[in-house]
Amino acid sequence: MRMAGPAANPIFDFAPDPTRWHPWQRRMPLARLAQVRETSYRLVSQAFLYPDDSRLQGLDLLADEMGREETSLARFSFFGEWIRLLRSIKSLASKERQAIQNEFVSLFSASAGDVPCPPYESVYREPDGRPTGWILAEIEGDYATVGLALSPSFKEFPDHVSLQTEFLALLCERESQAWGDQDLKRGIRILRKEKTFLERHLALWFPQFARRIRIADRSGVYAAIGAGAERFISHDKDLLAELITMLSEGGAASS
Repeated sequence: MRMAGPAANPIFDFAPDPTRWHPWQRRMPLARLAQVRETSYRLVSQAFLYPDDSRLQGLDLLADEMGREETSLARFSFFGEWIRLLRSIKSLASKERQAIQNEFVSLFSASAGDVPCPPYESVYREPDGRPTGWILAEIEGDYATVGLALSPSFKEFPDHVSLQTEFLALLCERESQAWGDQDLKRGIRILRKEKTFLERHLALWFPQFARRIRIADRSGVYAAIGAGAERFISHDKDLLAELITMLSEGGAASS
Protein backbone atom coordinates (compact mmCIF):
# COMPACT_ATOMS: atom_id res chain seq x y z
CA MET A 1 0.00 0.00 0.00
CA ARG A 2 1.35 3.40 -0.91
CA MET A 3 1.03 5.92 1.89
CA ALA A 4 0.70 9.36 0.38
CA GLY A 5 1.19 12.56 2.34
CA PRO A 6 -1.68 14.81 3.40
CA ALA A 7 -1.44 16.94 0.27
CA ALA A 8 -2.27 13.91 -1.89
CA ASN A 9 -5.38 13.10 0.14
CA PRO A 10 -7.79 15.98 -0.50
CA ILE A 11 -11.11 16.26 1.27
CA PHE A 12 -13.53 17.30 -1.42
CA ASP A 13 -15.23 20.65 -1.11
CA PHE A 14 -18.60 19.24 -2.20
CA ALA A 15 -19.21 17.35 1.06
CA PRO A 16 -22.67 17.91 2.58
CA ASP A 17 -23.51 19.63 5.82
CA PRO A 18 -20.75 18.78 8.36
CA THR A 19 -23.38 18.22 11.05
CA ARG A 20 -24.18 14.96 9.19
CA TRP A 21 -20.58 13.77 9.14
CA HIS A 22 -19.37 10.74 11.04
CA PRO A 23 -16.18 10.83 13.13
CA TRP A 24 -14.05 9.21 10.41
CA GLN A 25 -14.93 12.01 7.99
CA ARG A 26 -13.40 14.62 10.28
CA ARG A 27 -10.21 12.64 10.79
CA MET A 28 -9.45 10.70 7.61
CA PRO A 29 -9.45 12.04 4.02
CA LEU A 30 -11.04 9.80 1.43
CA ALA A 31 -7.80 8.66 -0.19
CA ARG A 32 -6.34 7.77 3.18
CA LEU A 33 -9.50 5.89 4.16
CA ALA A 34 -9.30 3.87 0.93
CA GLN A 35 -5.65 3.04 1.65
CA VAL A 36 -6.49 1.78 5.14
CA ARG A 37 -9.32 -0.33 3.73
CA GLU A 38 -6.95 -1.65 1.04
CA THR A 39 -4.46 -2.82 3.67
CA SER A 40 -7.27 -4.35 5.74
CA TYR A 41 -8.55 -6.44 2.85
CA ARG A 42 -5.03 -7.46 1.88
CA LEU A 43 -4.35 -8.56 5.46
CA VAL A 44 -7.45 -10.77 5.41
CA SER A 45 -6.49 -12.14 2.01
CA GLN A 46 -3.04 -13.19 3.15
CA ALA A 47 -4.32 -14.63 6.43
CA PHE A 48 -6.33 -17.30 4.62
CA LEU A 49 -3.47 -18.56 2.43
CA TYR A 50 -1.04 -21.28 3.46
CA PRO A 51 1.25 -19.83 6.17
CA ASP A 52 4.73 -20.45 4.78
CA ASP A 53 7.63 -18.44 6.18
CA SER A 54 7.40 -15.70 3.55
CA ARG A 55 3.66 -15.24 4.05
CA LEU A 56 3.94 -15.16 7.83
CA GLN A 57 6.60 -12.47 7.55
CA GLY A 58 4.39 -10.46 5.22
CA LEU A 59 1.42 -10.83 7.57
CA ASP A 60 3.51 -9.58 10.47
CA LEU A 61 4.47 -6.47 8.47
CA LEU A 62 0.86 -5.81 7.44
CA ALA A 63 -0.27 -6.18 11.07
CA ASP A 64 2.38 -3.66 12.12
CA GLU A 65 1.16 -1.27 9.44
CA MET A 66 -2.45 -1.60 10.59
CA GLY A 67 -1.35 -1.25 14.22
CA ARG A 68 -0.07 2.23 13.41
CA GLU A 69 -3.65 3.13 12.44
CA GLU A 70 -5.01 2.27 15.89
CA THR A 71 -5.83 5.88 16.80
CA SER A 72 -7.60 6.48 13.48
CA LEU A 73 -9.63 3.27 13.76
CA ALA A 74 -10.54 3.51 17.44
CA ARG A 75 -13.96 5.06 16.74
CA PHE A 76 -15.01 2.40 14.25
CA SER A 77 -17.52 -0.14 15.56
CA PHE A 78 -15.35 -3.08 14.44
CA PHE A 79 -12.31 -1.83 16.38
CA GLY A 80 -12.42 -4.34 19.26
CA GLU A 81 -12.58 -7.40 17.02
CA TRP A 82 -10.02 -5.89 14.65
CA ILE A 83 -7.48 -5.39 17.43
CA ARG A 84 -7.93 -9.02 18.45
CA LEU A 85 -7.36 -10.00 14.82
CA LEU A 86 -4.10 -8.02 14.71
CA ARG A 87 -2.93 -9.53 18.01
CA SER A 88 -3.71 -13.02 16.75
CA ILE A 89 -1.67 -12.42 13.61
CA LYS A 90 1.20 -11.00 15.65
CA SER A 91 1.06 -14.06 17.91
CA LEU A 92 1.86 -16.31 14.94
CA ALA A 93 5.47 -15.10 15.05
CA SER A 94 5.97 -16.80 18.41
CA LYS A 95 4.36 -20.10 17.43
CA GLU A 96 6.05 -23.15 16.00
CA ARG A 97 5.76 -23.04 12.21
CA GLN A 98 4.73 -26.66 11.79
CA ALA A 99 1.94 -26.28 14.35
CA ILE A 100 0.55 -23.22 12.55
CA GLN A 101 0.70 -24.99 9.20
CA ASN A 102 -0.93 -28.13 10.57
CA GLU A 103 -3.76 -26.06 12.04
CA PHE A 104 -4.27 -24.27 8.72
CA VAL A 105 -4.43 -27.53 6.79
CA SER A 106 -6.82 -29.11 9.29
CA LEU A 107 -9.21 -26.14 9.01
CA PHE A 108 -9.04 -25.11 5.35
CA SER A 109 -7.43 -27.75 3.14
CA ALA A 110 -7.83 -31.21 4.63
CA SER A 111 -8.58 -34.16 2.40
CA ALA A 112 -11.40 -33.75 -0.10
CA GLY A 113 -14.84 -33.88 1.46
CA ASP A 114 -13.45 -33.47 4.97
CA VAL A 115 -12.70 -29.75 5.24
CA PRO A 116 -14.40 -28.19 8.27
CA CYS A 117 -14.06 -24.61 6.96
CA PRO A 118 -13.98 -24.56 3.14
CA PRO A 119 -12.78 -21.11 2.01
CA TYR A 120 -15.03 -21.05 -1.09
CA GLU A 121 -18.23 -19.08 -1.64
CA SER A 122 -19.89 -21.81 -3.70
CA VAL A 123 -19.81 -24.23 -0.75
CA TYR A 124 -22.04 -21.91 1.26
CA ARG A 125 -24.34 -20.89 -1.57
CA GLU A 126 -25.06 -24.25 -3.16
CA PRO A 127 -26.50 -27.16 -1.17
CA ASP A 128 -24.31 -29.85 -2.73
CA GLY A 129 -21.11 -28.06 -1.77
CA ARG A 130 -19.51 -28.28 -5.22
CA PRO A 131 -18.14 -25.18 -6.99
CA THR A 132 -20.84 -24.27 -9.50
CA GLY A 133 -20.29 -22.75 -12.89
CA TRP A 134 -22.51 -19.73 -12.58
CA ILE A 135 -20.93 -18.51 -9.34
CA LEU A 136 -17.42 -18.96 -10.67
CA ALA A 137 -18.28 -17.36 -14.02
CA GLU A 138 -19.93 -14.38 -12.31
CA ILE A 139 -16.93 -13.79 -10.06
CA GLU A 140 -14.44 -14.17 -12.91
CA GLY A 141 -16.57 -11.69 -14.85
CA ASP A 142 -16.27 -9.21 -11.98
CA TYR A 143 -12.51 -9.61 -12.01
CA ALA A 144 -12.40 -9.16 -15.78
CA THR A 145 -14.36 -5.89 -15.69
CA VAL A 146 -11.33 -4.21 -14.11
CA GLY A 147 -8.79 -6.02 -16.27
CA LEU A 148 -7.87 -8.77 -13.81
CA ALA A 149 -7.39 -12.45 -14.56
CA LEU A 150 -6.34 -15.31 -12.31
CA SER A 151 -2.64 -16.08 -12.29
CA PRO A 152 -1.94 -19.59 -13.66
CA SER A 153 0.34 -20.14 -10.65
CA PHE A 154 -2.54 -19.66 -8.19
CA LYS A 155 -4.17 -23.07 -8.02
CA GLU A 156 -7.50 -22.07 -6.49
CA PHE A 157 -11.05 -21.45 -7.66
CA PRO A 158 -12.09 -17.84 -8.33
CA ASP A 159 -14.44 -17.89 -5.33
CA HIS A 160 -11.64 -18.49 -2.78
CA VAL A 161 -11.83 -16.04 0.12
CA SER A 162 -8.29 -14.78 -0.49
CA LEU A 163 -9.04 -13.94 -4.12
CA GLN A 164 -12.23 -12.10 -3.23
CA THR A 165 -10.56 -10.01 -0.52
CA GLU A 166 -7.53 -9.32 -2.71
CA PHE A 167 -9.91 -8.12 -5.44
CA LEU A 168 -11.47 -5.67 -2.97
CA ALA A 169 -7.99 -4.53 -1.92
CA LEU A 170 -7.18 -3.75 -5.55
CA LEU A 171 -10.44 -1.84 -5.95
CA CYS A 172 -9.61 0.20 -2.85
CA GLU A 173 -6.18 0.93 -4.32
CA ARG A 174 -7.80 2.28 -7.50
CA GLU A 175 -10.34 4.20 -5.44
CA SER A 176 -7.52 5.89 -3.52
CA GLN A 177 -5.94 6.89 -6.82
CA ALA A 178 -9.23 8.42 -7.96
CA TRP A 179 -9.50 10.56 -4.81
CA GLY A 180 -5.86 11.59 -5.20
CA ASP A 181 -6.71 12.74 -8.75
CA GLN A 182 -9.85 14.49 -7.40
CA ASP A 183 -11.91 12.44 -9.84
CA LEU A 184 -15.32 12.26 -8.16
CA LYS A 185 -17.10 10.25 -10.85
CA ARG A 186 -14.40 7.60 -11.00
CA GLY A 187 -14.24 7.40 -7.21
CA ILE A 188 -18.01 6.90 -6.87
CA ARG A 189 -18.01 4.34 -9.69
CA ILE A 190 -15.37 2.28 -7.88
CA LEU A 191 -17.21 2.60 -4.56
CA ARG A 192 -20.32 1.20 -6.22
CA LYS A 193 -18.33 -1.69 -7.65
CA GLU A 194 -16.95 -2.48 -4.20
CA LYS A 195 -20.40 -2.33 -2.63
CA THR A 196 -21.97 -4.52 -5.32
CA PHE A 197 -19.27 -7.17 -4.98
CA LEU A 198 -19.68 -7.26 -1.21
CA GLU A 199 -23.47 -7.52 -1.43
CA ARG A 200 -23.49 -10.17 -4.16
CA HIS A 201 -20.58 -12.21 -2.92
CA LEU A 202 -18.26 -11.81 0.07
CA ALA A 203 -20.70 -10.39 2.63
CA LEU A 204 -23.26 -13.09 1.78
CA TRP A 205 -21.17 -16.08 2.75
CA PHE A 206 -18.30 -14.90 4.95
CA PRO A 207 -20.36 -14.96 8.21
CA GLN A 208 -21.03 -18.69 7.70
CA PHE A 209 -17.35 -19.27 6.99
CA ALA A 210 -16.33 -17.36 10.15
CA ARG A 211 -18.87 -19.31 12.20
CA ARG A 212 -17.38 -22.62 11.07
CA ILE A 213 -13.91 -21.40 12.02
CA ARG A 214 -15.09 -20.45 15.51
CA ILE A 215 -16.45 -23.98 15.98
CA ALA A 216 -13.47 -25.87 14.54
CA ASP A 217 -10.42 -23.82 15.53
CA ARG A 218 -8.65 -25.38 18.52
CA SER A 219 -6.01 -22.67 18.92
CA GLY A 220 -8.38 -19.71 18.66
CA VAL A 221 -6.01 -17.83 16.35
CA TYR A 222 -7.98 -18.31 13.15
CA ALA A 223 -11.26 -17.88 15.03
CA ALA A 224 -10.12 -14.39 16.08
CA ILE A 225 -9.01 -13.60 12.53
CA GLY A 226 -12.36 -14.75 11.15
CA ALA A 227 -14.35 -12.77 13.74
CA GLY A 228 -12.38 -9.58 13.10
CA ALA A 229 -12.67 -9.97 9.34
CA GLU A 230 -16.40 -10.64 9.58
CA ARG A 231 -16.95 -7.48 11.62
CA PHE A 232 -14.83 -5.41 9.26
CA ILE A 233 -16.62 -6.71 6.15
CA SER A 234 -20.05 -5.99 7.64
CA HIS A 235 -18.98 -2.49 8.66
CA ASP A 236 -17.40 -1.81 5.28
CA LYS A 237 -20.59 -2.70 3.44
CA ASP A 238 -22.53 -0.16 5.53
CA LEU A 239 -19.76 2.41 5.21
CA LEU A 240 -19.79 2.14 1.42
CA ALA A 241 -23.53 2.80 1.32
CA GLU A 242 -23.03 5.96 3.40
CA LEU A 243 -20.08 7.12 1.31
CA ILE A 244 -21.95 6.69 -1.95
CA THR A 245 -24.98 8.57 -0.64
CA MET A 246 -22.89 11.39 0.82
CA LEU A 247 -20.69 11.87 -2.23
CA SER A 248 -23.55 11.56 -4.73
CA GLU A 249 -25.60 14.16 -2.87
CA GLY A 250 -22.62 16.44 -2.43
CA GLY A 251 -21.59 16.12 -6.06
CA ALA A 252 -25.12 16.92 -7.26
CA ALA A 253 -25.26 19.94 -4.99
CA SER A 254 -22.00 21.32 -6.33
CA SER A 255 -22.77 20.74 -10.02
